[in-house]
Amino acid sequence: MNDVDQLSAVSDLDAARLVSEGAFAELAGQITARPRRAMSGGRRRPAGLATAAAAAAVTAAALAAGAILAAGHQPARTGANPVPPPPAARPAATAAQLVAYATRQAAAEGFDPRPRQWLYTDILTSLSASSKAVSSQLWYRLDGAGIAYLRDGRLITHGMAGGPFMRGMMTFDWPSVHYSYLESLPTSPARLTAVIKSNLRADKDNPMRMNPVDGGLAVFKAVEALEQDVVVLPPRLQAGLYGVLARDPAVRFHPLVTDYGGRRGAAFSASLDNGHTEDLIVVSTRTYAYMGGEEVALRAFTQTLNDGTHHYRKDQVLAINAVLNAGIVQRAGQRP
Repeated sequence: MNDVDQLSAVSDLDAARLVSEGAFAELAGQITARPRRAMSGGRRRPAGLATAAAAAAVTAAALAAGAILAAGHQPARTGANPVPPPPAARPAATAAQLVAYATRQAAAEGFDPRPRQWLYTDILTSLSASSKAVSSQLWYRLDGAGIAYLRDGRLITHGMAGGPFMRGMMTFDWPSVHYSYLESLPTSPARLTAVIKSNLRADKDNPMRMNPVDGGLAVFKAVEALEQDVVVLPPRLQAGLYGVLARDPAVRFHPLVTDYGGRRGAAFSASLDNGHTEDLIVVSTRTYAYMGGEEVALRAFTQTLNDGTHHYRKDQVLAINAVLNAGIVQRAGQRP
């Protein structure tokens, strides 16, 4: 069982991951109970995440750059014009249904982020089977000019002139995570898949670049990376990404799963590490937003890493990334 703890304030950047004690205490109780049985099939299928080693590397790089690693619920609506309420959410029995429902809801949602607004994230993360789960809250201004976090209950804000997140920072397999780039992407699954494959072929640093793209796992990993690194995505793009996953022969769909925090959702999954592990991208069946992910061992295996040799049992959780809350807000310190 993962232990729950909080990070000490070592530096300003490390302090950005301090625990939000109120939200964390509530989730910690859920985690202790570990209600993580899948509702489909019979085998446990918790939410999915990248491999522990890959996730740790991505997280360290993102934090060092002042970027955001988080998962999100439906973003707060922005803009001056009122937006009609989206259609009532419906459970999806198939991947095609989930894509249709998410597309319909995206058409009814407003998404108009402004440079002086802030992206808020509150997530629970554990990057290995032996590490402690940590809850963190972070605010990042969309023009890259500031970052904010809580330290001893006080809001600490730092300026970050030319910050990387909204000024062309790259994430795995994507040339930029700037909202202007993301909103320029096609939303039809076929065209979006073509863009992803083009990015994969062009990314010389991508470790999966030499693998066949068709029928492989590279497309799934690219979608997973974007979800983890940005999370509050334009709704139409989000629906398009689900369409990409639904068309991918390497991806499976689970209409009902229970994640690490005991919450129910749907999930897309793919087997990695020669079938040793499985990553799941968990989707809210209420908002169709990204709920987080988890990596789980599909079978018992042994792995040798830089920190030693590790033995994993079947169904053991290796890494988790659970969303508590996320959205676009007007100022640092505000929550959706």
